[in-house]
Amino acid sequence: MKKNILIVILGLFSSQLKSQDILILKNGDSLKTNIIEVGINDITYKKFDTTSSNPNYKILKSSVIAIYYPNGTKDIFSASNRRLDTSKEQIQNFILKGYADAKKYYKGYKTVATITFASSLYSPVLGLIPAAVSSFSAPEYQNLGFPEESLMSNPDYKYGYIHKAKRIKQQKVWKNWLIPTSIWVGAITVITFALSGNRLIP
Repeated sequence: MKKNILIVILGLFSSQLKSQDILILKNGDSLKTNIIEVGINDITYKKFDTTSSNPNYKILKSSVIAIYYPNGTKDIFSASNRRLDTSKEQIQNFILKGYADAKKYYKGYKTVATITFASSLYSPVLGLIPAAVSSFSAPEYQNLGFPEESLMSNPDYKYGYIHKAKRIKQQKVWKNWLIPTSIWVGAITVITFALSGNRLIP
């Protein structure tokens, strides 16, 4: 029973992490959403939530730089929506550079990943607390470890770096929950089979 509960919990959290569409706004903000429709002049979306009563929202496409989908594809809109001196290709290049630098320099996940691993060894249910809290919060700015402060003044680079850093943090934290949880599940399975076998012995 405990094994089944753990599997269900892991499936729910995994599906949540993978189902977000990210709206990048020209003011530098980002929104976690589920995109309903990309129209000619506006975008219809739901705020990322697990409740079925979540209403639809609309935002003007002129306010949006890009949409990043969970399967890795993206829609990048006209540079005229943002800055006259920044082309669509430049925006994408800065975002991609932020991604690459985060993969290289971001190590701020280590403390919370260690806490998650240690608490999950004691109890996978207990380990869910730091795993869930930390994976749904953005990394602290002072822990980002970016190579140059000047790069972070560019909103495209900043978005790419922070977004990738958060994904890295999520992956590392959940990996450190999954490993000890798998040990627990394996141990429970072995004990269950052992006890079942003992009952068969006359």
